[in-house]
Amino acid sequence: MGVPFASSCWARLIIPFTFTLLWLSVFGNSALYEIIHGGAAFAEEAMVHPERGFYSLLAQYPAFTFSASVATITGLLFYVTSADSGALVLGNFTSQLKDINSDAPGWLRVFWSVAIGLLTLGMLMTNGISALQNTTVIMGLPFSFVIFFVMAGLYKSLKVEDYRRESANRDTAPRPLGPEDPAGCGQRPQLQDRLSWKKRLSRLMNYPGTRYTKQMMETVCYPAMEEVAQELRLRGAYVELKNLPPEEGQQLGHLDLLVHMGEEQNFVYQIWPQQYSVPGFTYRARSGKSTYYRLETFLLEGSQGNDLMDYSKEQVITDILDQYERHLNFIHLHREAPGHSVMFPDA
Repeated sequence: MGVPFASSCWARLIIPFTFTLLWLSVFGNSALYEIIHGGAAFAEEAMVHPERGFYSLLAQYPAFTFSASVATITGLLFYVTSADSGALVLGNFTSQLKDINSDAPGWLRVFWSVAIGLLTLGMLMTNGISALQNTTVIMGLPFSFVIFFVMAGLYKSLKVEDYRRESANRDTAPRPLGPEDPAGCGQRPQLQDRLSWKKRLSRLMNYPGTRYTKQMMETVCYPAMEEVAQELRLRGAYVELKNLPPEEGQQLGHLDLLVHMGEEQNFVYQIWPQQYSVPGFTYRARSGKSTYYRLETFLLEGSQGNDLMDYSKEQVITDILDQYERHLNFIHLHREAPGHSVMFPDA
């Protein structure tokens, strides 16, 4: 279960602020107390050598060796974890990755780790802690302006997300009636449920590999998308349907359905084969296979988290139409909302 967005924001605002408040209150008041009660030497040393001030404060209290060791180890952990993260990011930026699940080679990460360490050591030897502070300000000041653009982008994204959620909550059109639904309730008949439970269980226990997934995309998903595309074209829509080849490092390509909506946001429906690790309790894992595929639906905002594997062609068509209708509802809500100047990303 995920964490609500509001709770996550409040946690990120309150927890760091509370920690900083406690840190400044405890150590700041302790330092002021020492200075007020005759600690002129301590105050002068803290001003001349800021890097020694914290340890000089700890020396005023018992168990200095223990507290200084804890402070040193804590600071070292902060530095090492930050440097390791920075080395990983720089390594990924300066290397050609095979796929999205791979990282930079170890030797490149070691190179960037050493470079970061030498740069830090050089600044400390040049002007001590003041050099680090000045560097932090110089690097952080431009990014502070970027934060305002990030805030504006987040606000616009949240507005779009509200429209998306409201359009998804609206009921889509009832399913077509047929001989299996004589009452006209738009519901699956009870007999059909009894007959299909084995197929449903088979789908739940199926962890397909590359060959089965490719067959599913070629014989079910693509024909379903092609039928929808043809019908939309007959009704005057400008539709593009692509069967795209595998990207570098991937074994399977993906399907892309694009419906152009003029000045409104285009409708994008993609089917991507996503690879995951096989759970240990499955037969596929016991047979030595380590991964399996899910056929996930991707819209413009990302994965919808569903799996089309073992769907029939009619079920895939139904899913496409459901998403298309929600998209039309979203466009309607956005058009009717006051101040509807939310920028749409290009599709």
